[in-house]
Amino acid sequence: IWRQHDEAVLAAIRGNGLELRHATSAQRSCRSMVIEAVSRNGMALQYASEALRSDRAVVLAAVRSCGSSLRFAAPKLQASRKVLLAATSQDPDALSFAASHLR
Repeated sequence: IWRQHDEAVLAAIRGNGLELRHATSAQRSCRSMVIEAVSRNGMALQYASEALRSDRAVVLAAVRSCGSSLRFAAPKLQASRKVLLAATSQDPDALSFAASHLR
């Protein structure tokens, strides 16, 4: 029942970004909530809505926290040089998740 309360979910996310996995679909679509989660743990990007996995600011926050979270970004952002640079600056192995033409 705590998932129905945004403040409770936000508190859980502040403790561990991966708690986004327990959020409702509406909460996974809330840009500010998802940015909070991915800033704390970039791998939380996998639980974000499809639309937010296509949002440059959300993905940049995720890859700056964990470069390998690039694997969960929308293909158009896996093909972005700016996103790739941020991801590989955090984790050089993130290159393996870039669009093939950038590898």
